[in-house]
Amino acid sequence: MALDLKRYDYVPSIRTRAAELKGWEQLRRMALKRTLPIMEITQSRRSKKNPTGAVSKTIQELSQILEDSAFVADLTTLDRYKNPEIEHLLDPEDGFKEWVEFVNSSLPPTCIPAVHLTVPLDVPALRRQISALRSSHDAIAVRFPTSFREHKTVMQSLVDELGELSRVAVLIDAGYVAPKNAAVAGERVCEMIAEWVDASPGLVAPLSSSFPSSVVQLGGDDYGKFSLSEVDVSKRVKSEFDRLRVVHGDYAAIHPLDFVGTVTNWVPRVDVPLESDLYYYRYRREEGGYERCARKALEDADYAPLECWGCDNIREAAAGKPQGRSPAHWIAVRLNIHVTRQAARTSAR
Repeated sequence: MALDLKRYDYVPSIRTRAAELKGWEQLRRMALKRTLPIMEITQSRRSKKNPTGAVSKTIQELSQILEDSAFVADLTTLDRYKNPEIEHLLDPEDGFKEWVEFVNSSLPPTCIPAVHLTVPLDVPALRRQISALRSSHDAIAVRFPTSFREHKTVMQSLVDELGELSRVAVLIDAGYVAPKNAAVAGERVCEMIAEWVDASPGLVAPLSSSFPSSVVQLGGDDYGKFSLSEVDVSKRVKSEFDRLRVVHGDYAAIHPLDFVGTVTNWVPRVDVPLESDLYYYRYRREEGGYERCARKALEDADYAPLECWGCDNIREAAAGKPQGRSPAHWIAVRLNIHVTRQAARTSAR
């Protein structure tokens, strides 16, 4: 059966890191029903048996988790998660020939491959890539950073190659958007999407994340709360373009930029994503650690329970039996709660 992009209400961008995949794997069926993930392929976890971080191991794990679900296949551009194999796949030579061959030989047929772009744009190479990807897949995606200036040329190339764009997902990526910058980011996203109204793509999703590199940038040492500006951006876009199929997109409550440096003295923290806000509690191990964080999170007046693995983890930690005591585990918890919450919010609209 042909893929219908109009069935989806939510498009979260997920990197194929262990923490993010763990949170995704634990999602329940209802959260996945109308959710189309973008999977940014990264190197796999390096080990003695896997010293290069082989991408094949990433794809194997991804296939096991997603089974036969549709997803947008993209490549990470963050240096921290790339290896020479990823760099090779990002080679723009001959219309990203290596990427096209990788998609056709290594990814499942349920994937929606992303079209990769160059600056400046090589239009003949772009058209070859569009044609090659669309000839072998039900749908394709194109992802623009808001700094990209040639998106109208890309749109025309898509129309020239495909005729109509009902099988094209357009992703407008604003990256990190601090709450104070939400209005400016929303305006730029709207400027770009306005150019696509007549082309009528099958799906349009603005992507952004307000999750900072350090939560204390937006809150206190022990407790903080900040708004999820990505929700505001999506709502604004959706209200302005009722002729388009606009859906919510985000980074699943993960900071979207490259992290520089190493974490050595981390402080236990429990994050609780809500529909349009997020709050956290943060206590050092000698002050009660994850158990105290979880108890305070449950006692908070803003706490809204969900039936999901992430909330189960908070309840168990509050009872003195945390499933994990590492930052990676609690990143998985945050992602799981956030995606469950946003999937419920968007499907109810």
